[in-house]
Amino acid sequence: MGNQRRLFWLPLWRKGSHAGPRQAALLAAGLGAIAIWMLGPAWLPRVAGAIAVSVLFVLLVHDADTTVRMQVARLAPVAAGWPLRFDRLAWGARAVAQAPALLALSVLSVSGLALQAWRSGAGQLYLALACLTPPLLAATPPFTPRGRMALAGLAIMLLCAVGSKVWN
Repeated sequence: MGNQRRLFWLPLWRKGSHAGPRQAALLAAGLGAIAIWMLGPAWLPRVAGAIAVSVLFVLLVHDADTTVRMQVARLAPVAAGWPLRFDRLAWGARAVAQAPALLALSVLSVSGLALQAWRSGAGQLYLALACLTPPLLAATPPFTPRGRMALAGLAIMLLCAVGSKVWN
């Protein structure tokens, strides 16, 4: 874990890199959107909360994976001479990069369970789709940039469509 931290996480927070602060902002916004969606204030329709949570969650997953993939691409030529299996280290880094999304998913799961949001078929489907999104986006082979955005867009559309029906 020490190697992963030095190779993949510290560069995200060094001067000039916006990746670390961007991930922190996406996580904070996602957690805030979860609270708003679950609590359902009268001034905001529940559908808006579902859309915000869905978009921010997929962006959080996609951004984390894209950032780590770019770091892997930068390190791959240098790591070719190292006496270790860099591909295994890179896969581990991509898996650990999903920690913020898993935190958001845990908060979403627990809060939805407490408020009985997952009792309906739409709620259960939303939770299942949300659970499948991080591995789907992180485990796919590197498409073209258009292909990755299409996959992220599809995940957003599915989550928004199902999420809008959770409280009905």
